[in-house]
Amino acid sequence: MSAFPRISRSSRLAGLLLAVAVLAVDAASAAEPRNSFTYRPPERPPRGERSHYVEAPPEWLLDHVAAHLRELGLRVEETNKNERRLIARYSGDPREFVDCGVVEMLIDGERSDPPKQYSANRPETRTYRAASGKRVGLLREMKLDARVAVEVEAQGKGSRVTTNAVYVLTKTVSRVYKGGEPGSVIDREVMSFESTEMGRFKKGTSCVATGRLEDLPVVPYRKSAT
Repeated sequence: MSAFPRISRSSRLAGLLLAVAVLAVDAASAAEPRNSFTYRPPERPPRGERSHYVEAPPEWLLDHVAAHLRELGLRVEETNKNERRLIARYSGDPREFVDCGVVEMLIDGERSDPPKQYSANRPETRTYRAASGKRVGLLREMKLDARVAVEVEAQGKGSRVTTNAVYVLTKTVSRVYKGGEPGSVIDREVMSFESTEMGRFKKGTSCVATGRLEDLPVVPYRKSAT
C-alpha cells in the first residue's frame, strides 16, 4: 500500500481548473493594470461682473449688441429698450466659458510619461476604469446652459456696458460597450453658479467662469472698451 493518500480523479480535475482560473486572472491583471484618477481644480478666481465703457450712444449700442450675440449663435430672449437691458442664452460646448480644472489618470498609483490628462470642461471624454483585470469603457459628457444679462447706461459721451451671467452645467457618465457604442447614463449631476462664484459638483469637480461670456457683448468694440 502506498504511504501517500490517493488523490481522486475529480480532485485532480478541480485542482487543475483552479490553477487555470488563477493563471487567467493573473494574466488579465498583468495585461490591464489598475487605474485611478486625480483632480486639480481651477486655479483662477471668479471673474465676476464685467464692466466696459464704449464710445457709442446707449440705444444704438443695445441694438447692435443684440444683433452681435445672435450672429454668435446666442438666443436673445428679452430686450427692454426702456431699461436698456437684454437677456441672452447660450447652450453647448463649455470650454470657452468655464474652467473646470484638470483630471489625470494614474496607472497603479503612478503618473505616466507623458501624463494622461484631460481638461474637465470638455464636452466629451472617453476613458475607462480598470479593476481585477477588466476594463470598463466610460463616456463623460459636459454641457453648459448659460444666461447672460447685459445692461447699458449713458456715461459721458458714450455708454457703460455691465454684464453678469448664470451658469448651469450638466455632467453625465455613460457605460461604453464594444464598438464604442454608449449605453444608458449611470451617473448624472447638475450644478449652477454665477459670475462671482465657483461652482462645485457633489463628486468633486469645481468650475469657474473664464469671463469670456461676460465680455462677449462688447467684442466688436474692444478698441474703445476699458
